[in-house]
Amino acid sequence: MKTILSILVVLFALIACIFGYLWITGSNPAPSESSVVSLESLICADGTEIGVSVLANDHVIVTLGGTPYELTPVVSASGARYANADESFVFWNSGIESSVLVNGEVVYEECRVPGTEPAPINDEGAVTEDVSDRIRLTEPVPGDTIESPLVLTGEARGTWYFEATFPIVLTNWDGLIIAEGYAEAEGDWMTEEFVPFTATLTFTNPVQEGDPDFMHTGYLILQKDNPSGLPENDAALEIPVRFATSTASAE
Repeated sequence: MKTILSILVVLFALIACIFGYLWITGSNPAPSESSVVSLESLICADGTEIGVSVLANDHVIVTLGGTPYELTPVVSASGARYANADESFVFWNSGIESSVLVNGEVVYEECRVPGTEPAPINDEGAVTEDVSDRIRLTEPVPGDTIESPLVLTGEARGTWYFEATFPIVLTNWDGLIIAEGYAEAEGDWMTEEFVPFTATLTFTNPVQEGDPDFMHTGYLILQKDNPSGLPENDAALEIPVRFATSTASAE
């Protein structure tokens, strides 16, 4: 009997300690080290260092200037977006790059883990290998502001086509595909010489009023048709484009 009473006393003491702890810290205590799934240190374009901890509950803690900000996931058309309650502090991640927005303004951009770099660009702004000996795009040119419908013209060697076509993709700033289609050869494609092509893409402008400038960037990707599916046969011409401010949708 004494043993049972001793056990009950210990249990009541433990329960009292737990309720006392919750009363002091609140019902949602600060996350413990064990709740951290990953921890990274990012360096932004201006040299600012940002600490980012991803928690098991899908929250992130962004540490800036020694101050931690616990943020929750919010709706995003692209990328991963986290914010505080009134969305005055936003952490936006896309691929290897992240940005910090305060009151809707980008204060830190191109934040990434040291040693990770975006794909190099050539003098014309293309973000891929030099494929000018296989495909040439006449319109649009790198940096052009585009709207829907977008008409493409150029020429590619017959080996770039399969059944007289090759695929074309248009993405927004972080790689989300917003339009797909095919370019068609204007002539006999069964050759190794250059053959003219045309294509038309219709799309809905991804830029919303008030979006930061970097979100006006997109990428047009002209892919070599590769029926074999073998990676070594892949190739593409990729150029940066700009979306107009208008939010009108394609018909």
